[in-house]
Amino acid sequence: MGVTPRTLSTRPRNDEPSLRNPTVKTTEPLPNYISSMWLIDQRTMQSEVLDGEAVIVDFTTGRYHAAAGVAATVWEAMKQGQEINEIMLQVRSAHTDVPEDAESSVLAFIDSVVDAGLAKQADPEIGQTSSSEQQTSTAPTPWIVPVLESHNDLADLMLIDPVHDVTARGWPDVPSADS
Repeated sequence: MGVTPRTLSTRPRNDEPSLRNPTVKTTEPLPNYISSMWLIDQRTMQSEVLDGEAVIVDFTTGRYHAAAGVAATVWEAMKQGQEINEIMLQVRSAHTDVPEDAESSVLAFIDSVVDAGLAKQADPEIGQTSSSEQQTSTAPTPWIVPVLESHNDLADLMLIDPVHDVTARGWPDVPSADS
C-alpha cells in the first residue's frame, strides 16, 4: 500500500524531518506523524489545565509553558496518547469556527511541543493504545491558532534542590558559583 505524496513543509532537526517550516517545500510522502501518538514523560513534568489554559512545568529544564484554548485541548489529547485524527475530533468538538486547514496549525503546535522537549513521537513498534478518556463537557470556545508559550525566568529557582543546594543559612540562600 503506497503513500500518496503531498506537499508539506519540513525542517531538519537532528537529521529528522520536522512537520512545518514555511520556507522549505517538498513533495515527500507524508511522515508517520499523521498516524502517530506522542509520548509525554510525566515523571519529569507536570501539567494542569486551569480555566482553559494548560500550565506545563518541565522539571529537567526548569522551564514552564502555557498552552491556552485550542492548545490546551491538543496538549490534553497528547497526554492521553491520542493520534492526530482523534486530536482533531476533540478540537472540532471543543471549539467553534474551526477552519478547514486547522490540522496544519495543530501539527505546527505539536511540532513546537516536540521541539521544546515536552513530547516525542511514540515508536510505532510499541503498539500503544490511546486513552478514550473524555474531557469534561463545557460550552465550546472559539478557535484560536494553538501556540506554546515558553518561559525560563524561574528556571534557576526551579532547578535548585532546597535540601541540598543551600548554604548553612538555609533556604533561599544558594551557594555562589565561586564556592
